[in-house]
Amino acid sequence: MWPCEAAHAVPSFARQTGLECMACHVSWPELTSVGRQFKLGAYTLTQAKDGERPLLSFDKDGPP
Repeated sequence: MWPCEAAHAVPSFARQTGLECMACHVSWPELTSVGRQFKLGAYTLTQAKDGERPLLSFDKDGPP
């Protein structure tokens, strides 16, 4: 059995986005493609258009 380490994550992004934690996290410390996009996009999920930065922007099929 492997010892568990304390998680230092907070659920604030899940509350802000309305997504489950598993949308961004696989297992500590790995991120999903959505999590990587969220982190690299300054903690917003967006494709910049005309200087706008909406909180979420997904394809028609939803998050990957």
